[in-house]
Amino acid sequence: EAISRIEDEDILIEVATESLDGKVAIEALEKITDQEFLKERALHAYTLDEMCEAISRIEDEDILIEVATESSDELVAIEAMKKLPKERIKEIKSKSWYIKAVCKDILSQ
Repeated sequence: EAISRIEDEDILIEVATESLDGKVAIEALEKITDQEFLKERALHAYTLDEMCEAISRIEDEDILIEVATESSDELVAIEAMKKLPKERIKEIKSKSWYIKAVCKDILSQ
């Protein structure tokens, strides 16, 4: 209830970062638009659900590419790539076999 009333993005960022309750962190993430912060949460949040919520809020394609190539979590990388248009997926270069496999799969569709 309290988070729904918070409009200040700096406070929402603090809540998303400091909260040990995943549901509270996700509610805060749902209202955050700061793309760099969302990238950091996509890469370093406490739970996969928080990471996926952060990815769902990222609109900047360059940041999605960074998440896809920098994440050590296969599912996070795949979720980021799902939001990219095919022409941007061609730009992704990775040593990770699963990233290469997903890129090939997406581009073949």
